[in-house]
Amino acid sequence: MELKIEERKEKPLLMGEEIKAVVLEKTTPSNAVIREELAKKTGRPVELIVIKSIYQTYGKDESKIRAFIYNDADAMKKFEAHPKKKKTQGTENAAEEKK
Repeated sequence: MELKIEERKEKPLLMGEEIKAVVLEKTTPSNAVIREELAKKTGRPVELIVIKSIYQTYGKDESKIRAFIYNDADAMKKFEAHPKKKKTQGTENAAEEKK
């Protein structure tokens, strides 16, 4: 897999930098593989890299990547969306009421 960084923009308000890159490979690479490659190229920790999008055009052997690298873990926690917590207690009560 060959990764070429096309553009790097410093984003001081978001405490990091945005990266646009191209990956030359026949199949669409996984987020984990791209994060590792970006970490090698930029010298930043894998934990601070967030892949925003991967686009692959039909019939081409390249994928366009948009990623964001935060300066520290606190900035990442502040700006990244958190997954919703599942309501386990509410679903158990609803199942019991139906019986």
